[in-house]
Order: sequence, then C-alpha cells, then structure tokens
Amino acid sequence: MSRMRQLVPRLDLHSDEDGGRFAGCWELELLRGEATDPHEHREREEVCYVLFGAGAMLIGQKEGEIHKGDVLHVPPATTHRIENNCSKRLRCLLVGTEVSPEQPEEEPLEKKTIGELDRMIEAIPRAVGEVDAIQSIVKIFDIGGSLSEQIENAFGLDSAEAVEALSRIEKRIMRAVVEISRRYALSSRGL
Repeated sequence: MSRMRQLVPRLDLHSDEDGGRFAGCWELELLRGEATDPHEHREREEVCYVLFGAGAMLIGQKEGEIHKGDVLHVPPATTHRIENNCSKRLRCLLVGTEVSPEQPEEEPLEKKTIGELDRMIEAIPRAVGEVDAIQSIVKIFDIGGSLSEQIENAFGLDSAEAVEALSRIEKRIMRAVVEISRRYALSSRGL
C-alpha cells in the first residue's frame, strides 16, 4: 500500500531567509506495482530524491527509469507521476518550493494612427475576392482596436474627447466594412 507522509521541519533551525518559499518535505513509499496519480502543482516546484529502490517517473511528456540516488526536478504546472515497477520498495524524498505564478510580459502596444486606417481603406482594390475581403476587414478591425486602446490609455473613456474620437473611428471602420462588402458582392457577380 502506497504511503506518503509529510516531514515536519525543526522550527528552531528553519531559515527565515527563504522568504516563505519552502512548501514542505514528503516521504513517499511505493510497493511493487503502485504509482501516484498523474498530477501537477500550479505554484510549486518539486525535487525528488530516490532514497532506495527503482521505478519510473513521468515529468511532462518525458518518462524514464529512476534508481537509488537519482535527483529529479519537477517544474511548476507540470504533470508528473512516480511508479514502482520493480520487485523492491521504492522510497523517495520530495521537497517542494513555492514559486510565484509566471506573469506573461505585456507586449508593448503597437502605435497606430488614423492615417494608417485611412490608407488601409484606400488600398482596398475595386474587385475583391472573399479571402481578400475577410483579410481586409480583419486588418481594419485590428487597426481600429489598437486606436481604441491608445485613446483609452491616453484619455480614459470618461472624457467627451475620447468618446468623440472613438465614434469617428467606429464610423470609418463601419463605412469601410460596408464598402468592402459592396466590392465583394460586385466582384462575385462579375461586375
């Protein structure tokens, strides 16, 4: 029967310098044929030290044999599993450390101008096929979205200036979509 127990650190010797990152230490014992369920820890990484025995360990997409003395690192948010596939007991020591969840870096906002929007609209050919029509509409909405974000970041959405600027952009975009649709309709009829 598998057994896992948390080992309690001696409080009088526990370092305060780790910033509270130490999550705990566990002793895992697996008998022949036993395995942990595949699982992951979102905000904790683990180090597994094989005390004795042998088995297999899955970390992410990689699986391999483990033996006494092996040390394995399990990054946060990575599925992992330990299995005893040999005849002897498998015993491991697991040490967990809390990590801050990764914050994706925000990409800098690519500056757009009303002039770019107008040039994009002017560049639409007289005869436009379905794929070109869709691509043009997507590009126009991308530029419009960037302009809207720039206005919101600069003025907020509470000012009359911002509302007026957004309204002008929306009208240009809608006129462009209508014109692209008209040109597509004429092209598809061969006119």
